Amino acid sequence: MCDDAAARFCDFDAAGHCSILPTTQSSIAALWKAIIAAERPGVLPIAAAE
Repeated sequence: MCDDAAARFCDFDAAGHCSILPTTQSSIAALWKAIIAAERPGVLPIAAAE
């Protein structure tokens, strides 16, 4: 997929709503949690604490 110029990160419906695949959502969440953990050791993001 990295070499596919036609690949999409997300898609939009006719109403303008953005759709992202669940696997992509999980990857984004994991990256966000890693960034927060690196910036604020010992502090979990709200979603991670649930």
